[in-house]
Amino acid sequence: MSRVACVLYSYPARAPRHRYLSQLCYEQLRSIPGVSVFITTEASSEYVGPSCFRPMPLDVPRGYEFLPDKTLAMFRWFLAGTDCDYLLKCDDDVFVDPSTVRRLVLDGALPDYQGADIHSLPAKAKRYEYHRGKCSQQSLNQVDLDVSWAPEGFSFAAGTCYLLSRQAVSAALREVEASEFCPARARESHDSRGVAEDMLVGHLLLCQGITPEPALRIMYCDNWFKMLKQFRWELFGRLFRRPSLKRCIGVCTSNRAPSWWERIQIQSWFLMSRLVPPV
Repeated sequence: MSRVACVLYSYPARAPRHRYLSQLCYEQLRSIPGVSVFITTEASSEYVGPSCFRPMPLDVPRGYEFLPDKTLAMFRWFLAGTDCDYLLKCDDDVFVDPSTVRRLVLDGALPDYQGADIHSLPAKAKRYEYHRGKCSQQSLNQVDLDVSWAPEGFSFAAGTCYLLSRQAVSAALREVEASEFCPARARESHDSRGVAEDMLVGHLLLCQGITPEPALRIMYCDNWFKMLKQFRWELFGRLFRRPSLKRCIGVCTSNRAPSWWERIQIQSWFLMSRLVPPV
């Protein structure tokens, strides 16, 4: 049996959504033997959120441009503060299907680096515009980020949701120490690794010989009706898939809180997902 630490990345401005996230899926995740559910918090403030989350205090500044600092701090906390075999990193607008996590806990020998959505930079990429307009440092909102460091076809798992083994987390931190990588210096030179944490993680792991595998499913949709319709088709499709592919986590994202009727349908999705094996 594997032990999994599910870490929800919290942003203070979006704290209200944590209540319905915890009610819909994270309460159920916490009840799974071997699963611990954490939420990142500021080291200087006391956590007052839902009880299903265990606070993970990280001493990093607020702001999207500090996500690489936050991720490296989270990696160190994960290694020092848990004995879990896997780290499931999620943004705070991600819904995770508890039944698929339950099967993941029972599974073994999973890949070191799995992504819900794998991005691959085009050959000879010249710029990277992600996070533009989101940063508190205006210079980062006005320039293209440098990706000249990336090899042709560089691949990384989208930061929305990815899974790392304990060995992969250790490898990423070893690479930071070996290369003396500094996010602050990277930001000053508009290096994308200093702003986009998922690109940084992909780079560190690639340097250690670890590449992402697209083993997780994710559906981006801000319309709950369409999203639930997609998942119904997904559940139906699982009945006709190969058993060898049953290694994924079903997740979805939405920036809007679901209505009471949508919550009932989501709960029914979780119920059905327990009955139908994932792929």
